[in-house]
Amino acid sequence: MEELKTCKKFHMSKKFRNVIVEYLLGFEDGAIVHTTLSCNNEVTTPINREFKESGTIYSIFFIGLENYAYSAGLGSLYVTNLSGGTKKSNWYRINSFKEKEIVSNITKLTDRNLTGIVRNRLYVFNEYDKSYILCGDSKDVVGYSVDEEILIVLVFSAKKNQNGEYVTENKYYALQEILETQVKKYWFSNRQIYSASTRKMVTGKSRLALFELVCIYSRNEVEKFDTSVWKRISSTILFHGLQLKFENRDLKKII
Repeated sequence: MEELKTCKKFHMSKKFRNVIVEYLLGFEDGAIVHTTLSCNNEVTTPINREFKESGTIYSIFFIGLENYAYSAGLGSLYVTNLSGGTKKSNWYRINSFKEKEIVSNITKLTDRNLTGIVRNRLYVFNEYDKSYILCGDSKDVVGYSVDEEILIVLVFSAKKNQNGEYVTENKYYALQEILETQVKKYWFSNRQIYSASTRKMVTGKSRLALFELVCIYSRNEVEKFDTSVWKRISSTILFHGLQLKFENRDLKKII
């Protein structure tokens, strides 16, 4: 009997035309499986392709129709395309640690910038520049969700007790606004640097703490954004077991 492999990470993407859905699976042995479910004449056909890396897949994420990012082993955040070729670019450029570290929870920030967790800090990665911390006051980060439409990030942090366990008294949620700054890189070009500042924070004694936090922000801080931006937002955010919906300046709990 063939031994079952341990799946470490999973990410799914919806597409149009004949493609119903596609997903990526990352495994402990370094295997990456790309599966596409296509429909033609009411017949659904799965197409599987497998690639192999030298280290455990700790995170994997679609960043466009044809590209995806993943971390494999230590000191890596690779960006490549779905064609199955060997060409890939490593965006990991953290020089502040003596040893290379694991990147987890990869997410798209903009078309040219990704985010990920390294040593419980939230970092920004891009193709050419050094990686840097997004928010200096965010420590002990274990999860987060980015809304790239209006550049806000929900951060979930937790400290471990003496037994190495996460306890409710040490959990808290922070809602942060992401700011973009233009920095002169060369005489002919600029680059964008991103930073985040905490707007609201609550202690996470229950999962409802997150819902309470975003409701407070929606009610008291929404005037900071253009009303038209909020009206056209209808994006679903999955974060720490809650599914929340931004729509028409109101926040609704839908699950």
